[in-house]
Amino acid sequence: ATVKMIQNILIGVVAFGVAVYWVTCVEPNSGARPGASEIWYRFPKFVLGFVAASIVFSLLFSYHESGPDVTKAVTNVTKTFRGWFFCLAFVSIGLETRVRELMSRMEGGKPLVLYLCGQTLNVLLTLAMAYVMFNVLFRERVMQLFES
Repeated sequence: ATVKMIQNILIGVVAFGVAVYWVTCVEPNSGARPGASEIWYRFPKFVLGFVAASIVFSLLFSYHESGPDVTKAVTNVTKTFRGWFFCLAFVSIGLETRVRELMSRMEGGKPLVLYLCGQTLNVLLTLAMAYVMFNVLFRERVMQLFES
């Protein structure tokens, strides 16, 4: 659960980094420096909703006396919707997939290399963030947990 939470914290930072990289390196605009509007255009907006929901529920859970109960109730009610929306998202991706075009790009192992690079970056960022969280920011709390 902790590793997933750390990955959730990093999603906004990574999405912003990818948007900036894409605008500056992959599809640069005729040598001109990209503006904030172009980065905003490339940034996946769902990340903002994700971060906002995370902040709201974290604050509710932490500072409201019935926060854990409300969070549990909302989670129970939305569990079915989450499953269906997850399924709908992947069906939609599948409907948009052009298998012939995809197969033509599989030559040379580039997709495999890209996948491995992405997973390696994910693991390294998560390990770095876990180190910072457990050994730098919350070291005393971690030590208390191990002592008891």
